[in-house]
Amino acid sequence: MKTRLFTEEFKKKAVELSVSRGTVKDVAEELGIRAELLSKWRNNPLYNGGYLLADNTNMNK
Repeated sequence: MKTRLFTEEFKKKAVELSVSRGTVKDVAEELGIRAELLSKWRNNPLYNGGYLLADNTNMNK
């Protein structure tokens, strides 16, 4: 299995998108990444602007 590498800019934009839309799951599906990965980025101050963000994965949709 090939490991995909994402740029810092992609990670930041993905986090911003998930915050503006309010759901990790939908944004992750749209971007073709795992929701768990996007949640991890949301919790990382390097990508979320230094804030603590809720982990709103909405897995029960």
